[in-house]
Amino acid sequence: MSGLKECEFVQVRPPTVGSGRLASIELAGTHGTDTTPDVTFSKCCFVGVQDAGSWKGVAQGGQNAVVWTGPASVRMDNCAFGPHADLFSFTKATRPEDARLELQQCSAFLGPESAVFRLDKQASCRLDVTAVYSPGLA
Repeated sequence: MSGLKECEFVQVRPPTVGSGRLASIELAGTHGTDTTPDVTFSKCCFVGVQDAGSWKGVAQGGQNAVVWTGPASVRMDNCAFGPHADLFSFTKATRPEDARLELQQCSAFLGPESAVFRLDKQASCRLDVTAVYSPGLA
């Protein structure tokens, strides 16, 4: 298991049109044991901004915060998320035991088009959520 603590994942001027999607984190690997996440994020921040120096334009948000493109087990503890198109995106055909997410005391500022969880066709996952989400942008 590896862990990241007090990290900032900032998407600067993410594209709003075109093919492909930008992700702050892409997970594509084999998972650990049933009880141990492959990676733990603690006190991390995920945002999309227009100006990296001042963090202006945060309301426009980013594209994808975290994307599963293969098996992975993740724990997020006390993390914060600014607006994104998708906070957590599960792609490809997966079994619930292969794509796991545990959220503990996380918060998100959602935009009008934001999705907290997005699953592609035939994708499945296991979610364990103990989190608080803010109402988002008006």
